[in-house]
Amino acid sequence: MLPPITAAHLVGWNLETELLPRLEASLGRALLKNAGRFAAHDYRGADETRGALDVELKTRPAYDRRGNLQHPGRFDTWLVPSCKIKNAETRPLTIFYYYKADDSLWRLDYEEKLFASFERECPSWHPTKQEHLLIPATVWTKVEV
Repeated sequence: MLPPITAAHLVGWNLETELLPRLEASLGRALLKNAGRFAAHDYRGADETRGALDVELKTRPAYDRRGNLQHPGRFDTWLVPSCKIKNAETRPLTIFYYYKADDSLWRLDYEEKLFASFERECPSWHPTKQEHLLIPATVWTKVEV
């Protein structure tokens, strides 16, 4: 059985297109959108002659289901599904986090030693109880583009 598609998924999918120019500007290279809901990552480098690159984008709508404003300072850790770092040892990976409330975009490049230090948990609210990395907010870099 497939996990349900939520309103947050729909918002995120729309933002994937809207934010593409900002992601490309941050990376200094063109990206291609990966097809399919269950692609390993959202984007890949368009020019493999410049080296492989996988890119994941996580987005947060301005308000959560309870009407609480979601902004970078609200959370000590930001969640990323553990499956998103699969293959990161062999293919470079950059993860972006976007907060719609303040239009801020954050970046974190995969480093094996750093990612190994992150705690993992299966959030009780997650529909499939998927394991997530709890990445401290302090390790992300704000993107200014």
